[in-house]
Amino acid sequence: MPIGFLYRDMRVHLSQKPAGYAGSILVGAAFAAGWTPCVGPVLGSILLLASKSSSIGYGVLLLSFYSLGLAVPLLLCCLALEQSLKLIKRMGPILPIIEKAPGSAYWRWVCFC
Repeated sequence: MPIGFLYRDMRVHLSQKPAGYAGSILVGAAFAAGWTPCVGPVLGSILLLASKSSSIGYGVLLLSFYSLGLAVPLLLCCLALEQSLKLIKRMGPILPIIEKAPGSAYWRWVCFC
């Protein structure tokens, strides 16, 4: 059974896409605001570790790996978008099962422990 508030989504549908640099900045700011809860704690931790380290190189290394870890999966998704959409469309009928399977497996494990 789905938990309602976890499925809540908020979107803004515009009749026209924002044009020019100002529109790009607005869309980027909205995207960043949506991702802040996801990336903020990890980025904050890395920045704290980098600030407490004795060398700048260690901070640069940490932030480089963080950036790669964030960018590479997104770039791969962009490159494989067409194939991914075809696969998701084919898997449509079984997506509810895939969505529920990890949760049910977790609860089976909890009950047996």
